[in-house]
Amino acid sequence: MSFKDPESPQIKKEEQGLCTGQDVEQLVLKQEDEPVKQPAESSVASQPNTITDTNPYTGKKSFPCDTCGKAFKCLSQLNMHLRIHTGEKPYSCTTCGKHFRFKNGLLVHVRIHTGEKPYSCATCGNSFRSNGGLSVHMRTHTGEKPYSCETCGKSFTSSSGLLVHMRTHAGEKPYLCNSCGRRFCHLSNYKKHTRIHTGEKPYTCTICGKAFRLSNELTVHTGRAHTGEKPYHCRTCGKSYFDVCQLAKHTKSHTANEPYKCLYCSREYHFITELKAHMKIKHRCDRPFKCDTCGKTFKVRTALKFHIRTHTGEKPFKCTLCGNRFSRNFGLKMHLRIHTGERPHTCNDCGKRFSDRSCLRRHVRVHTREKPYKCSWCGKGLADKVTLKRHTASHTGEKPCKCDICGKGFPDLQCLKMHTKTHVWQKHIIAVEKNL
Repeated sequence: MSFKDPESPQIKKEEQGLCTGQDVEQLVLKQEDEPVKQPAESSVASQPNTITDTNPYTGKKSFPCDTCGKAFKCLSQLNMHLRIHTGEKPYSCTTCGKHFRFKNGLLVHVRIHTGEKPYSCATCGNSFRSNGGLSVHMRTHTGEKPYSCETCGKSFTSSSGLLVHMRTHAGEKPYLCNSCGRRFCHLSNYKKHTRIHTGEKPYTCTICGKAFRLSNELTVHTGRAHTGEKPYHCRTCGKSYFDVCQLAKHTKSHTANEPYKCLYCSREYHFITELKAHMKIKHRCDRPFKCDTCGKTFKVRTALKFHIRTHTGEKPFKCTLCGNRFSRNFGLKMHLRIHTGERPHTCNDCGKRFSDRSCLRRHVRVHTREKPYKCSWCGKGLADKVTLKRHTASHTGEKPCKCDICGKGFPDLQCLKMHTKTHVWQKHIIAVEKNL
């Protein structure tokens, strides 16, 4: 016959202060997103954390935080929670030195350096560093958006997306650029912006060594310059793209809905970024960006950048098919349609197709008989800017575009190009005559 020693009250008391590894992990995942709260007047470290309360209904003991009142079922959970108030971050990354409050946060961070992404999406195959990242991604497939804005009703897949959105209502932009004074709602946008000032280009092409400021720039470069792979396909028309952002933009072109409307001219856009660019270029009053060579001013920095190339002659974008070079990527994109024969813009009235949207807009005025450009000299209405410029030159006599071969002047670049072809034919005729 054997006898069991009764458990001492002290052992029972200590067991109530312990919790399983699973309990701790759940607490870590929950508290990673909690805001840092400042301790009260007395230091948290100096307060006893072994004081317990008893639930009058269940009889179970809990461990309350003396700073914020939150209660925990075991002492280890309370001690981990106290780091939010004290700011203690005992776990540090040996690669970059960044510190973390919880071990799980460090483990997820280390995967940035190792490249490990152990959580894979069963639907599309995309991989993620953390289970939380995979959970948020899965909502893009299910369409679930559990976080809603109480002000406007807009829904989001993640709590962080809602938090950033709420700043648009509050006008809050907590991230300040010390170089130019510009403020940002989102930390990631702030970090991307600072690289403009620092010149930092952390994304390097493993094939040619070229460095880029943004990760999507590297993705597009790798696809265009090296692999030629376009893994993202439009389900409607089958067109392929280098990155998912380009595909998302294209997909909206199939819908008639253009939700972003300009308050000044009622023009509509598929994307808020397009509307913002339009507002800056068309409706901004000040022109803060000045060319040091000719003094011309511009509303946006990129316009100045492109203008400077007219002085330097720089044409960094080259057509791989015919060797023609262009000062802007957009110019190269439009040029490539000459080779491919692509004409994605169709007139709804007559079915005629065009390689770019501006040509379609000019053509539509043939049907509508709209002439929005007025001559300041005689009041005559013209259908487009080029025609207006040519017409104005008939009043002023101005011919700023000079032929490099014979010196003859023309009112616009289009007329000059037409004239230049006469020299090409002259050379051709002379060559033929010599061969006779």
